[in-house]
Amino acid sequence: MFSNYLFVASRYFMIAFCLFFSLFSAESLAVVSKYNREVFVVPEGTPFDSWTFGICSDGVSNKDFLPKIIRSIRELNIPYYEIIFATENRDLRIDEPDVRVLFIESNKRSHITLKKNRIAEVSRYPNLCLMHDYIFPEANWYRGFQNFGYNWSVCSTSFLNPDGTHSYEWTHYQGPYQHKNVPAHWKASINSYVPGNYFCVKKDFLIHFPLDENLTLCEAEDVAWSKSIYPHWNYVFNPESFVRSMKAKPSVRPIWASR
Repeated sequence: MFSNYLFVASRYFMIAFCLFFSLFSAESLAVVSKYNREVFVVPEGTPFDSWTFGICSDGVSNKDFLPKIIRSIRELNIPYYEIIFATENRDLRIDEPDVRVLFIESNKRSHITLKKNRIAEVSRYPNLCLMHDYIFPEANWYRGFQNFGYNWSVCSTSFLNPDGTHSYEWTHYQGPYQHKNVPAHWKASINSYVPGNYFCVKKDFLIHFPLDENLTLCEAEDVAWSKSIYPHWNYVFNPESFVRSMKAKPSVRPIWASR
């Protein structure tokens, strides 16, 4: 009789132990974000140079730009990639095999921080390229990263206007509308600022250090994030990869050699 009780008790103990361990394992902790949302875990063995391109869009104002963005990404010939459009527009439909439309429901207008965080949560690949829906990668973009490497947590690259002039790239923030580019060889500092309209970031990094969803577009959300991640980042500038805006942005003097 006693042996039967001992056997049953040991079975319950093992079940409780397994449940306890699973609750606190690294894998289980990785599947819930700071905002208590489920996170897709990138499988082991996924190529280190695979990419998720996350485009933040309202699905209306720059809708004519979207085919150009998709085409430019495909022409990079990246072996493993995906394209995610994060939008609040339920009517946006893109029925193509390498494209997903992620619907964002929010009571905030232009909730850009939520869009970027959600892209990170659902992305299938370790490298994220986050950008607004008027920016596209130039033909050298992926090749530039293959040359530059992937030893970073946050990365900015060269940014061109439609006329070929440079806009904000490797930037210091000195107050509203007082950004300035700094020499490419300068290391990131407390004054460094990650421009919110385009940057690259590791999925895991953005999961652990998400943008503040209390803020939205034009509320200095990118400045706040830059300040918050400074103690944790490995922020670098890749001058070998270029993106181009289809809208004119502030033109600033390039500090490094152009192509």
